Amino acid sequence: MEPFAASNENRSHFSSVIAGILIGANVTGVMLSYALTLFLARTLDSNQFDSFVGAIAVLTMLGAVSEAGVGKYGYKRLPLADRASDTSERNAYLRFAKRTVFLCSAIFVACGIFLESALPNEAVEFTSITSVLFIPAVAGCGVAVDLLIASQSPITGTLIARALVPTITLSLIVVGSQTIRGFDATMAVICFGIGSTLGLLLCAALLQRFRWMGKTNVGEIQWQHWISRSLSYFAVTCAITWLFKAPLVMLHHLPHSAAELGLLAPAFETGCLVLLLSKSADKYYLPMLAVAIDQGDIETDERLRRRRQSLIGGAACIFWLAIVLIGKQILSLFGPQFVVSYPALLWVTTGACIWTLFSLSPSALLFMRRSKQLALNLIFHSLALMVLIPIAFYQHGNTGVAFVFAVCLASTAAIARIQESIAWKSESETMAT
Repeated sequence: MEPFAASNENRSHFSSVIAGILIGANVTGVMLSYALTLFLARTLDSNQFDSFVGAIAVLTMLGAVSEAGVGKYGYKRLPLADRASDTSERNAYLRFAKRTVFLCSAIFVACGIFLESALPNEAVEFTSITSVLFIPAVAGCGVAVDLLIASQSPITGTLIARALVPTITLSLIVVGSQTIRGFDATMAVICFGIGSTLGLLLCAALLQRFRWMGKTNVGEIQWQHWISRSLSYFAVTCAITWLFKAPLVMLHHLPHSAAELGLLAPAFETGCLVLLLSKSADKYYLPMLAVAIDQGDIETDERLRRRRQSLIGGAACIFWLAIVLIGKQILSLFGPQFVVSYPALLWVTTGACIWTLFSLSPSALLFMRRSKQLALNLIFHSLALMVLIPIAFYQHGNTGVAFVFAVCLASTAAIARIQESIAWKSESETMAT
């Protein structure tokens, strides 16, 4: 248990410090992930890089939905169990998470193989099928990190996810490209999967250590209740994951030249870097937000948001300005041919920055049991992406895809924030009466 998180004297006192540490840790992860994409863009030919981008987009999307919402629900369940000193419920939830993720991963591996087998290109098909075999590792690592952070270890969990796993992956890819003749996209995907596997094993070992540090009794798994609550998070996670992965996944399956997906990928990679600011900070704020909502403590919620907005909002504005000024130079690092994606980069960055400002709102709505309102918002925009992306791509190319992505993402975030404000107002009126 980490020192900052272990302190119970109004944990929000350290929120800005912890958030700063987490953002700093994420800078390392950003650099490593970016270096990986840069290296592969320059090492692989256009067909192989296209194959790698599409396969990883499918893997990360199916890996995220295979988490089944148990990691995100853990941000609420575990802090409340710790607050009540109920170690038996905490240990029971860890067992529940492990079994649920294993089952869902197996289902989505089968779905992924079926989906990717429909691709006409045999090389792409083999790379994509190889990638979906690592869905259990990616999903398991994601959930294990969430549970580790929810167990009052935000720094350890973030370092594993954002520093250790990318370091292992990049090291394997660099070594493999130098020692293996004919190193290709499939081998790069295998290196990616090994990194996630090792991250999962380390997180699992740390979670087991936390379990043995306290009482070892395990309570009864509340299958019906926890599954019903996790399903809300699962549905929302699927929709949010689709919002971010739809452009690359759909383009991967639409008829296109190898250059088109490859040229769009660095624009998305670069523009969505700002999301790591909110992801790193939000994973610390979420457990505190869950307690504040459970207690109906609006003042604590507002204080947390002011501190978050001052930190994240300013950083997002600086990031957007930097992309406007030096975006072309950044894209040129991948190769001179990637500069043509600058307009797409601007749209992606704008949408991602707006989402970053309001990224706490979807989780807050779930914590307040407003999943139906949130689901309608997400489903509408997810369907809009499915309809508009093919139209925009065939009429305006990559820039059209990026524009649709930015508009849908920004609209989703803004509506979620409005829904949250209405929910808090309703909560206040209920408490007043």
